Amino acid sequence: EIFTYAKSVVNKDVGAGCVFPIDSRGVIALETQYRFNLRDLLVELPAGRMDEGEDYLACAKRELKEETGLVSDNMKEQCVYYIQPDFTDEELGAYLALDVKLSGGQELDHDESVNVLSVPFDVCEELIKRDVIEDERTIIGFGLAKVIDGIDFPKNTNQEQIISQIISRIEDDKEKLKEEEVDISYTYVCEFGFVRDHIVKTPKLVNTRRECMYMK
Repeated sequence: EIFTYAKSVVNKDVGAGCVFPIDSRGVIALETQYRFNLRDLLVELPAGRMDEGEDYLACAKRELKEETGLVSDNMKEQCVYYIQPDFTDEELGAYLALDVKLSGGQELDHDESVNVLSVPFDVCEELIKRDVIEDERTIIGFGLAKVIDGIDFPKNTNQEQIISQIISRIEDDKEKLKEEEVDISYTYVCEFGFVRDHIVKTPKLVNTRRECMYMK
């Protein structure tokens, strides 16, 4: 007997860039963002979708500057990989940015709310082990930096104190960056489930759209 079943495919017209930014002291620039689809805040590396005409490197540089205000003259490609090959063809270009330095402030979109978090290298590893950092791109970026690029720094003698301070900051940001649902504009069914279009109010008091996919 032959069985047939539906496969879910989401085609993306462009890829994305992601950057692992670290300064000479071994401090990584991470960011806290509220992800409405999860109704929770995540700790992430700077990343975003490519603009028309951009390559992965240009996208990574732009996202780093826009989201953190940081720049780097020493960026190295780590790899390009598929983000979710089980249902999308989207690729992500991952980069290591060394010796990052501040060059102005953030240049966020009108509906973006991003807080920058300074995390020592050893503390980042511990936050991953403790499931405080759960974002896939960030975990992969850290692994690439350590295993492939050979990045490492001594453990801070006051690591637990730093971890406590960072977790406290994350908890504060959960409330500050939380988005409030205002309305649902529409729902439509597609082969992988259904998509619901949520209208939310951001911490900047801007009404914007958050599209969430729900699998069958």
